[in-house]
Amino acid sequence: PDDYTALVSQQLTFTSGQSSSGDNTQCFDVDVKDDNVYEGQLPLAFEMFSVHLTSDSSSVAINSTLANATVTIFDNDIVEIGFNQSSYQTTEMAGSVAVCAKLISG
Repeated sequence: PDDYTALVSQQLTFTSGQSSSGDNTQCFDVDVKDDNVYEGQLPLAFEMFSVHLTSDSSSVAINSTLANATVTIFDNDIVEIGFNQSSYQTTEMAGSVAVCAKLISG
């Protein structure tokens, strides 16, 4: 499962002259889900998605080196295991003892 909610379209609006006034940044949020699903060991435990800038206006030029960004979400989930009980008993005559472990989370 994806750890983020995809945005099909997000509109950013800039006012002419903003770049010279210093107030030239527009941001938007992409919701990230903390899903409690173990997705592998680091450094491979991550998901990535790309964000692209486009414009429908011929008067807006998209800087080709800054038109794409990649977001990486690193997995923070761990697998936790443990024994079903803290001690086990058997006799020599039994020949074996079943020692059980269980998945607690992950």
